Amino acid sequence: MTEVGEKGYIESAIDKTKELASEAAEKIADAYHSVVGEPNVEDKARDNLKEGVDKAADKTKELRHDAHEAKEDAKADAEGAKKDAEKKWEQMKTDASETWKDVKDKTSDKWEDIKEKAEDKKNDVKESYQDAKDKTAEKSEKAREKAGDAIRSAARKVEGSD
Repeated sequence: MTEVGEKGYIESAIDKTKELASEAAEKIADAYHSVVGEPNVEDKARDNLKEGVDKAADKTKELRHDAHEAKEDAKADAEGAKKDAEKKWEQMKTDASETWKDVKDKTSDKWEDIKEKAEDKKNDVKESYQDAKDKTAEKSEKAREKAGDAIRSAARKVEGSD
C-alpha cells in the first residue's frame, strides 16, 4: 500500500479501493465457482472485469461525493473565517476610535487643569502684588504722618525757642 504523503488522499483511496475490489472479486468468483462450477476462461475474465469496473465506479462516485462535501465544508469554513476577520477588523477600528477619543478627552481635561492652575497662580500673584502695594502705601502713609509729626514738633520747638 502506498503512503498518503506520496499521493493525494483521493489517489490513495482509489488505489486501496482497487485492491479491495480485486480481492472481493476473487472471493466472489471462488464462491460462485464452488456452487455453479468452473466457468470457462472468457466468462471468468469478463465477470472479473465487470465486477472490478463496477466496484471502482461505485467507489469513484463515493469519493467524488466525499470530495464535494469536503469542498463545501472548506468553503463554509472560509466564509466563516472571512466574517470573523471582518468583525475583528470593525472591532479594532471601534477600539482605536474609542482610544483616540479617550486620549483626546484626557488631553483636553489636562489642558483645562493647566489653564485653571495658571489662572490661579496669576490671581495669587495679583493678590500678592496688591498686598505688597497696600502695605507699601500704608508704610508710606505712616512715614508721612511721622514726618509730618516730626516737622510739626520741630516747628513748635522752633517757635517756642524764639
